[in-house]
Amino acid sequence: EPSVSMGDVNWSQFERELLMVGYKIHHQFNSNWTFLQNARVTKADLYQENTYHATAVNPDGTLTRYPYSTDEELKGFVIDNQVSGAIDIAGVENNLLFGVDYQSMDGDVAYTSYSVAPGSGFVSFDPLNPNNNALNRADVTETGVYLDDTEATQLGIYLQDQIRLGNLVVIAGGRFDQYESQSDYYAHESNHDHFTYRVGALYELDSGWSPFVSYATSFEPAPGVDKNGSAFDPETGEQAEVGVKYLSQDMSTSASASFFHITKKNALMADPTNIYGPKIQVGEAVSQGVELEARWYANQNFDLSAAYTYLDMEITKDAGNGLEGTTPIYVPTHSANLWANYHVYAGALAGTRISGGARYVGEMEMDATNTQGKVPSYTSVDLSLGYELGQASESLSGATVNLIANNLFDEEYYSCYDQNNCWFGAERSLELNVKYAF
Repeated sequence: EPSVSMGDVNWSQFERELLMVGYKIHHQFNSNWTFLQNARVTKADLYQENTYHATAVNPDGTLTRYPYSTDEELKGFVIDNQVSGAIDIAGVENNLLFGVDYQSMDGDVAYTSYSVAPGSGFVSFDPLNPNNNALNRADVTETGVYLDDTEATQLGIYLQDQIRLGNLVVIAGGRFDQYESQSDYYAHESNHDHFTYRVGALYELDSGWSPFVSYATSFEPAPGVDKNGSAFDPETGEQAEVGVKYLSQDMSTSASASFFHITKKNALMADPTNIYGPKIQVGEAVSQGVELEARWYANQNFDLSAAYTYLDMEITKDAGNGLEGTTPIYVPTHSANLWANYHVYAGALAGTRISGGARYVGEMEMDATNTQGKVPSYTSVDLSLGYELGQASESLSGATVNLIANNLFDEEYYSCYDQNNCWFGAERSLELNVKYAF
């Protein structure tokens, strides 16, 4: 049951502090060229005391629990610089974008494991008759501390050009990334350099329909080492997409439909034989499917949006892990969402917004080897109510109050990476917030 906790009130703590400070600079040199800079500094601290249990159930039906704690700190810096402008080359309109971005991260983690005195009543836990107040902190003994200091930097340089030839729009761009990271715990350094690019074309028909096609490559750094101590290769990918978009003349209706095919090489995933150990890297995974999206503004008060995705994903190459031909976990074949907004602009309820919708997630594989069955599908309903306080008092202009209900009907669902490790999804929650724009 979702109400059953496997933890203990005497060893249950979660404290998090997050500070983010940033700025944006936008400067227009002339009617054609502009400069944009975004920067942000992040500092985060987290401390937790928690428990985990062994995957195997004891002969008497109890679980063996183990306490642990983590003390984590993260410092990060991100900056992006862009110069954009429009020029005419031989009578052809070119919209150019040049950019340089940089990010750095420094993280410290202290993971501490503990043992509990035998016979304390904490270690053997009966999930059918739970006792969440069994731990005496005096019985807890530290058994090990695992420290890691991770540093990473990434520098990217990119260029893009969008060309218009009548109704034809062509876009092309490239990016070069230089990534470096190091980990004290794994005594390892990663250095990954890679160039990626994308090209695409769209043709605007007078009827509002616009067929398009695109091709792009991708790069994702893969820091760390595998269970044999070998450095991971960077994850790379290729994506081809073809589809059509629609926009009505009055702009009240928009829609798109596309077919995509993605090939990802050196994808990282958890090791199904040791979920807590180092990750494994599979040779190749292929994803293909269909995406459908639509939005309709019925009038100035009411709008409706919907989306559906069909996704077929398979590991097509894998050496030594026995996963070739399987579908990774957490990948639903079918997913969809529906959302509606209704705004009231006149009368006693002027300034009120009523929004609601549903999210559907199809069934997924229970485990990496696809031998333990499926995680069931679920549908969750959300509701949001908003009110502009300026309608009640002119002195409150710019302030909005929102009431948000997630999983309104308390749908029970869960996710798993095998039969012994499943988690219930978020239960119904209510959130009230006030926003002020000035």
